[in-house]
Amino acid sequence: MKYLLLFTLLFGLNVSFGQDKDYEILGKALAESIVKNDSLAFYNLILPKEAAVEFFKSMAGDQLSAANLEMATESILANYEEIVTSTFALSFFNLTTKAEIFDLDLSDVNYEVVETNDTKDLPNVMAIHGSVDHHKFPHFTFYAIDFEDQLYLASHLISISETDAFKVRESLKKVDLSADENGYVICQGILQLEDQNAPKKEILNCLLATPIVIGLQESSEDTDEAIDKEYIRGKWEYGYYVNNTTDLAGRVSFKYEFIISDGVINYRYYDFTHDKGSSEFNSIGKLPFEINDAVLKVFTNKQYREIMGDIRFNHVANIKRLKEFADKCFK
Repeated sequence: MKYLLLFTLLFGLNVSFGQDKDYEILGKALAESIVKNDSLAFYNLILPKEAAVEFFKSMAGDQLSAANLEMATESILANYEEIVTSTFALSFFNLTTKAEIFDLDLSDVNYEVVETNDTKDLPNVMAIHGSVDHHKFPHFTFYAIDFEDQLYLASHLISISETDAFKVRESLKKVDLSADENGYVICQGILQLEDQNAPKKEILNCLLATPIVIGLQESSEDTDEAIDKEYIRGKWEYGYYVNNTTDLAGRVSFKYEFIISDGVINYRYYDFTHDKGSSEFNSIGKLPFEINDAVLKVFTNKQYREIMGDIRFNHVANIKRLKEFADKCFK
């Protein structure tokens, strides 16, 4: 339902707005609540439900009928505390645990408003980046929203991390499946490392020492030739399920290739091939990007979309790990 989709945006996205002192005040209050493990102070920083309703109405505009808008508003008011608790509680637990384990000092963080591509369509919301003086976790990021001249937390996406969470999300939003020249599924793109001058040979050696290259078949480390780019090639497979993960759909294997230049990794996952394995479904071979008659002889439209969704989810996770491992090598 459209209004539910719009409501989820309250907890997932962000825009650039500018009040110089207010975001620092919010950042310091957030940092203090984390370090002191003060859940009451933390929850007092979250956008109140009356503000969420106003924000939702401004986003919904004329997309909803008066009846649906009223229904959505009532739903927000009735379920807001439950939604907030379910979305923010885990973030708070993870943040306080990390602060305690690593003895984080968040008393002297430098905050600034940053622009991200996904902040351009939401009014009064900003992305805040804090620079932390810590050897392992230098990035403190969160989203804030202005309501009646006061800033509140706009999302549960709060990170104290080794890499800039905003930049990681920007990279991952570009990860998607598409069709190759023959219409088969492919996932390809470019990862820019935080250290844009990281030498290609060092990136290669870094990746070869990580579990991201499980299923490794070949790499340029095996050659003595002087080449402009390094490479890693391999093959892996997963088991896939359909009907809301209740029924084994077989196994899907795929090949991968990383072409490495200084500071850049070009990734390509390709030749996705379905085999029935021990499932009750027939094998269909290489997976087409668009559903065709061969697919419909084995899977329903819904089942095949489940498989495509699962593949995309797995490769977003793969590419996230790829970037994290590579960036860690050059800290």
